[in-house]
Amino acid sequence: MGLPFRITFDNKDHVYRVLNTDRVDHNTTQLELMLDGNKLVIEKNDKNCWVQKDGEPCPPGLVESLGRSVSLRMRM
Repeated sequence: MGLPFRITFDNKDHVYRVLNTDRVDHNTTQLELMLDGNKLVIEKNDKNCWVQKDGEPCPPGLVESLGRSVSLRMRM
């Protein structure tokens, strides 16, 4: 993937890239992201909410927004 995407959360702009090497589709439950230069791994839990698995601690709202943003862009 590697294309830079932008998201605004809490009046702050963030740049992220999707690092997954496998195809991202509706079956994808884990995403590797590079967020503002820091690696971040998020996954879908049993309630279909995006939660952080690994990486620098991020606000839960930002993690959920990143998951939704990728889901919409990649048609998940």
